[in-house]
Amino acid sequence: MKYDHDIIRDLMPLCIDGIASEKSREAVEKHIAECSDCKNEWEQMKKSITPCENIPLPEDTSKYKDTAKRVRKKYKWMILRIFCFTVLLLLTINVLANYFDGRQRFTPYQAAKLYIGQWHDLSQADLKCLGTLKSSDRRRASTYVLVDRPDEPTMLYECNAESSLMDLGMWLYMGGGSFDITQDKKIYMTADANGYMNENKYYVTIAFYVTDDRIKNINFMMYGQSYTLSPDKNGFCGMAYEPTQEQWDSKGYGIHEGTATDENGKVLYEIQQKTKTTPKGSEFTYYDWVNVE
Repeated sequence: MKYDHDIIRDLMPLCIDGIASEKSREAVEKHIAECSDCKNEWEQMKKSITPCENIPLPEDTSKYKDTAKRVRKKYKWMILRIFCFTVLLLLTINVLANYFDGRQRFTPYQAAKLYIGQWHDLSQADLKCLGTLKSSDRRRASTYVLVDRPDEPTMLYECNAESSLMDLGMWLYMGGGSFDITQDKKIYMTADANGYMNENKYYVTIAFYVTDDRIKNINFMMYGQSYTLSPDKNGFCGMAYEPTQEQWDSKGYGIHEGTATDENGKVLYEIQQKTKTTPKGSEFTYYDWVNVE
């Protein structure tokens, strides 16, 4: 079978590369044996075309693998950095939003100021923080603050606050109570108990504020155990206690017996049961500190 010159010349590069079929190679070889023009074309192509199997390939490709590995590693670190930056940005926005929205503050004392500010003009009040009691998990805190304003009795505030991991260490005020400390008393005692929301955990605080400098120790019983606290230079002392479920159910966090002693152990005050009559004529009993000297 005779082939057209153009067809033969189209097959020549394939034959030189070694990818033409056997029949194609036979047709090319037979044709150039009879056609001098195509034979000359064949010789020229063989000089200008390098067969694929003769192209040198790099023997060591490890450097390309190392480069690819570095590129992949750099890409992964870039993604990680973007992720960390995004998380940090969102956390920062959350902290700033909570700080400026008027509900949360960074410390229990700032939460206490927010609570006290509902009742007093803080710009005219002299505030003195006596101390803060915290639960072992750092999620509950009670801060005790003296508030002194012109023409008003000095008040002792107990301010409760709560925090959690989702609050990023910020504190949400929960309320509290206040005591008029201009009365003719030397020992003011607060006892407060709270449960964690939707958790079987409980938090009890016992705190004392004394105005008699002779008092060096306060001894009391709570949940069947005896404790001793020593007032600091501001006259404050207290403790946070986390009762068991059985203790919580017994409601024994109130102090019904205790003594306040001087540096020599002499009893100056003790807790006694008292009776009080309400304006409506009903009576109720309570416990208070009484001077027994």
